[in-house]
This record gives sequence, C-alpha cells and structure tokens, in this order.
Amino acid sequence: MFLVIMLCFMSINYMWHMYQVVGAFWYLFSVESRVRCWRRRLKNTTISYHESYLSCRSKNSNIQSLPNIQSLLIQSCPITDLDVDLDAFNFGIFIEALKYRVVESTTDFHHKFFYCFWWGLRSVR
Repeated sequence: MFLVIMLCFMSINYMWHMYQVVGAFWYLFSVESRVRCWRRRLKNTTISYHESYLSCRSKNSNIQSLPNIQSLLIQSCPITDLDVDLDAFNFGIFIEALKYRVVESTTDFHHKFFYCFWWGLRSVR
C-alpha cells in the first residue's frame, strides 16, 4: 500500500514539474517571437539598425535616446490574428501570451507564473 501511495505521489510530482517546464519554455519562446518580429521590422526600415538596440547587455545602446526606433518597436508588431490582417507577423501559439500581456515588463511575476503554469497544464494534457 505504501508503495502505491509513493508511486502516485511521484507521478503527481513529475506531472507538476512537467507543467512548469512546458510553461517556462512557452514564456521564453513568446518573448523570442516578439523579438524576432522586431528584428524583421527593423531590418525593413530606412532607419540604420544595429543589433544592440534589442540587446540588454550592450552598454552603448540607449533606446530611450532613439525615439524613432522606440516608437517603431511599439507600433511595428501589432498583435492581431492572421484572419484579420494577412500582413501581420505570425506569432503562432505565442499570440496568447502577447494578447494577455504576459511578456510585458510591467506585468507582475505572480500573474506571469500562474498564467504560464496554467498554459502548460492545459497544453500537456
């Protein structure tokens, strides 16, 4: 009996961690899809684009001092369904994270954590 209880507990624990891992990767790839869209839009503009504009590590790039690029990033990748706008960037399964502002820096951690966990739970089943 004890062995059955331990096996049940271990399987529940395994599933719990699997949901967290799937949700974490979904969050990571959601952020990456937004950055990928920005890169494509910046390469197609007349503004001289440098990769360091999107990098957090670069000490030389100050995006606040470049209002053209900052406004372009805000407006360039609208989060719309492909049914509505055929020219929109295809975010795929990550559009939900962008619509509900899970990847925004102003969203609190608890909202991000539980939304990604819920998404992992919903997707793994």
